[in-house]
Amino acid sequence: AAGAFAASHRTWKVVIAMLPKLESIGAQELMEEVLKPPVWLVEGLLPTSSTNLLCSPPKFGKSILCLQLCQSVAMGQPFLEKATVQAGAIYLCLEDTKYRLQHRLWSLADESVDDFRLVPQAATLAEGLIGQLEGLLLDYPGTKLFVVDTLQVARGNSGDYSYANDYADLRQFKSFADRHDVCVMIVHHLRKAESASDQFMDISGTTAISGAVDGMMVMQKEKRSSSDCRLSVTGRDVEYAELVLRRDGMRWEFVEQLTEAEAYEAGVPDAVKAIVGWLANGICRWSGTASELIEAVGIDGVSPAVLGKQLAQHNEWLCQQGVSFGRSRTGSSRSIELSLLP
Repeated sequence: AAGAFAASHRTWKVVIAMLPKLESIGAQELMEEVLKPPVWLVEGLLPTSSTNLLCSPPKFGKSILCLQLCQSVAMGQPFLEKATVQAGAIYLCLEDTKYRLQHRLWSLADESVDDFRLVPQAATLAEGLIGQLEGLLLDYPGTKLFVVDTLQVARGNSGDYSYANDYADLRQFKSFADRHDVCVMIVHHLRKAESASDQFMDISGTTAISGAVDGMMVMQKEKRSSSDCRLSVTGRDVEYAELVLRRDGMRWEFVEQLTEAEAYEAGVPDAVKAIVGWLANGICRWSGTASELIEAVGIDGVSPAVLGKQLAQHNEWLCQQGVSFGRSRTGSSRSIELSLLP
């Protein structure tokens, strides 16, 4: 038995010797090491050595925002009133034609630079897209920004959208960004079903997609016809922020930046806010059906079922405003109970 154990141990040592050796660094050594920090291509939004998602429903203006981003970085001009570091930009506009891109550029700016490169066609990830990106870096070494529009086109028609595949595909972009100290922005879509509490959960695909990237941006509107949208931003090196943008022709203009508290309150429906104001105006306590509440407050455009859902969704905000919300059932009817907290 001892001989068999020794033989097994020797075999295991041989196997270990054949494996690539893992590198490690001491915690104290790391604390004392002088490292080069990432460069903010767009101040507070997009650092180098990062992979980021830009998501919205289809036909929402993502591609126009990407074109504006590349133009701003290539020219060293502010993007949404945030400073940029001038660098080469490559835009893989895989769903657009040269004609459409030309007209958009005409509308966007009077002049540009050839450090801003547009690529209408490319291989998929399985066909060697990352190798093509590295080839572009050899040809244009000053490039620091890569935009891939869209993830779906870059992935091709494999049809395998499992957690493992989602993660593996996004990690290819992540490894490329880290290896070459560049920023990669990947355009993607939101799913149809909306999360009540977290817009980043609306990103299409498994949670591996959001887990494999460094930063996420989500564009949303209250109504598709609205010229205003909210750009929600979060990431490993980026503080959570919400930017209000307004579409003006072929440009997105910065309107304001909301704090987390302001952004949260801005997402509370007008009907819920109206109920809080009504209670505070001397009502103090109320009980009845959702239909009766709509009539009492004078709310328009909201059904009883939707109002009940909105009150439940924003119960935390109601508590912050000093309002207690509850539900009770009497026979076949359901009642809403509201009161001002002492």
